[in-house]
Amino acid sequence: RSFSSCASASTSSSRTSTSSKSQSNSNFHFNPSPSFSFSFRPTRPSLDACFSRKYASTWLPGSSELDKRFTATGKDAEMVAAVGRGRMDQALKIARELTATDDGQTPSPMVVHKAAADYLAKECSEQAAVAYLNGAESRQRGRDLAVSGATFELPGRVRVKPGNLAESFWLREVSNEYDQALFLQRLCKASITLQGLETLHPEDLAKLTPEQVAVAARSWQLLGKLAPIQLQTCRIFCVLNAYISREFNQNAANIGRYPVLFALMMKAGRHLQSNLVDVEPLGLLDGVDDDRSRDLSFWKDWSDRRQAAASEHMGIIAEVISEAAAKFYVQKEEASGLLDVAAIFYRVECPLAQR
Repeated sequence: RSFSSCASASTSSSRTSTSSKSQSNSNFHFNPSPSFSFSFRPTRPSLDACFSRKYASTWLPGSSELDKRFTATGKDAEMVAAVGRGRMDQALKIARELTATDDGQTPSPMVVHKAAADYLAKECSEQAAVAYLNGAESRQRGRDLAVSGATFELPGRVRVKPGNLAESFWLREVSNEYDQALFLQRLCKASITLQGLETLHPEDLAKLTPEQVAVAARSWQLLGKLAPIQLQTCRIFCVLNAYISREFNQNAANIGRYPVLFALMMKAGRHLQSNLVDVEPLGLLDGVDDDRSRDLSFWKDWSDRRQAAASEHMGIIAEVISEAAAKFYVQKEEASGLLDVAAIFYRVECPLAQR
């Protein structure tokens, strides 16, 4: 825990100092809590903790490139920012202000709340979609760098021991895309929750307007698209998994020496290709507006399968790490260091059910 605290603090301070040099004219300013302490917890950090420790310092306060992906301004931007911090109370308060009417009548609290919830759900979905579409080029570059293991090919890089992987190997272009995927995922989930559509019932679907159907369908489609992005840009995949693959592939004889590890690595590759980088169905995000693009059951099932596959893939990588520590790294210090770093990354980035 002491090691993980130092590594996290070092990474955060490094990335904060870099981001503070850039200037942004955007209304998106997600200020982290100054009182947060850099300590790992046995469970996934809360939303505020995540943004305070490293996510907010990466792009939300002052990274002009990522800020520009959004189009909301003024109160709308402040409202969406509150959702990203997990402050739904603040977001709904702003939404009530924005949806207030001056017709001289006093609507019931239920009517006021529903109007605010619908407005907030629509805005979260729209801003998530806009940011996703505007970030296509940089997102593809970040994914390419993550998948290729480019962090270990930078000029001047020498072989490092597994225990030193906790810091300085998460490229900014990769971590930025992870941070934004996490943020957009929160917006989409908030949009779905605000509409009360976590589970689909025929009687509820019949009450939805065409606009509400489009908002929900778009949110589920985006959640399905974000699942492989978040997986491929997290440190479990682009640092740990890439490191082991790189070390293993340096000697062709390792295939015969470590057949179990090789089989697990092949299993991970097949699972990724079959479930997470396969052909995606076209929907509202792609400009297609037909019956299937508004079929909520279809998009919810597809999104759930993709998110489950991403979680399952982390389990397969854990098998690879375990086998590598047991057989591939013969020096006890290196095997122990690999497991220590894996424990740090999995505590922060892996879903609780798979962890």
